[in-house]
Amino acid sequence: MTEPRPATLSALTSSHDEAGPIPPDTLQIYLRFLSSRKALMEYKERSRPPKRIVEEVEDTAEEITPNMAAIFDVDDPSSPLHYSASQTALLLLDYQGFIVSQLAESGAAAVATAVGMRDWALNHGITVVHSLVDVKSAPPQTCKGANRIAAMLAGLKDDPAGGAEVPSLAFNQHATEYVVLKSPGVVSALQSKGVMELLAERKIKSLVICGLSTSGAVMRTAVPATDEGFVVSVISDACADRKEGVHTMVLETLLPNRVHVTSADEFVGEWSRAKGLGKAKEEKRA
Repeated sequence: MTEPRPATLSALTSSHDEAGPIPPDTLQIYLRFLSSRKALMEYKERSRPPKRIVEEVEDTAEEITPNMAAIFDVDDPSSPLHYSASQTALLLLDYQGFIVSQLAESGAAAVATAVGMRDWALNHGITVVHSLVDVKSAPPQTCKGANRIAAMLAGLKDDPAGGAEVPSLAFNQHATEYVVLKSPGVVSALQSKGVMELLAERKIKSLVICGLSTSGAVMRTAVPATDEGFVVSVISDACADRKEGVHTMVLETLLPNRVHVTSADEFVGEWSRAKGLGKAKEEKRA
């Protein structure tokens, strides 16, 4: 049996991928980062590390960090603008009374933004999918905390508004509007009953996600959706979390490597410019 060999600099620069070889400068920066990071860890074990080593780690980390801003390019298949309205779906996740009430002002603000996105999507022929927790069903027995979830659901029997989607966002039977339900304890909207079949039937390629909470349904839907081959965008100001720091970390650190994180205004503005809607409106005014 042949022993595995460690990669060398020459091996790393000889790539057979279509993207071509990795630039030597990039490799050198990465090796500098690894070296300075190792030195930093060694110093931390003994004493306070010298300022020069800390600065070296910070500087090289910035240089190797990819640009993770949302991509708005109609010619790029990884961009939401590459796809038509008929290939795009807006997912509205868990905007139910009992969830919104836990998020106070941030929840109300997220709902207001989601309402605007819903109205915009319907006006442009974009499929809108409401993914909701089925409060009339029980959580799976294998779900951690199933008893706690069941007790919460029991409390909703006397609070219909708590289990329903908030009135401003509620399903309105529009021709391109759908509701899918998921079992309590299930977090990802992709596990809602019939949702994958619906998206396939409507030939959806790009998902735009708004929802609660950021670290729950939003993250747990967005990342698996990219694995399923969807282009995924998350509307940051249509999301909220009980902990602002967690909300920020998910949107700024965890999601951008795979997902286009953007505000409602930015997404709608870029869509309008790409589709020529802004120009059409200007010409109509003139």
